Amino acid sequence: MTSNVPGKYAASTLDTRRIRAYARRVARETTTAPAEPLTKCTQVYVPVVKIRSVGFLGLKKETYTAHETHERSIEVVGSHWVLFSTRHFITQGKCKRHKAYEYEETNSWVLATNGELLKVWQWGDFTLFNSGVTKRESDCTVRAMTEDDILELDHDHKFTHYEDRSGHYRGDRQAGRIVRHAKGVGLSLKLKQLL
Repeated sequence: MTSNVPGKYAASTLDTRRIRAYARRVARETTTAPAEPLTKCTQVYVPVVKIRSVGFLGLKKETYTAHETHERSIEVVGSHWVLFSTRHFITQGKCKRHKAYEYEETNSWVLATNGELLKVWQWGDFTLFNSGVTKRESDCTVRAMTEDDILELDHDHKFTHYEDRSGHYRGDRQAGRIVRHAKGVGLSLKLKQLL
């Protein structure tokens, strides 16, 4: 890379229409097998009619409505190709509120089989409270890739880690220096790898 890459890069323009058209073409023409659909589990509260015994000696029966929790799997993204992903982790030890805390996050730039460019954010955390109670949470969201998402692939993503009194932090989610000569080249190269 020459030293004037940031100047060339700043002078370039991002042609999102061309990139999205190229993505649709890649989705049609690639021979690479797509990844399985991405799903997430959600809890659904379902009303259930139950019968209970009431009255003297429990001889009388009555019906009532209760709510039960059921897990349901929801498809977040259908079959797709992962173009790029970043990870971030946090590990914390004992503090006032908890004995241990762990957080994990993944951001993925994906191409859906219909040619749509998507950004997927997955996270999960685990907390062990001082009382011994544990809590586990996670979620997954998807949205159309924005211009900023496309431009982020023009930067390097180096794995970094640091530690301080509150915990240990590591990952590669922070965009570093510009490594492409024009806007959108990073994503175009990722798409080209599928052909």
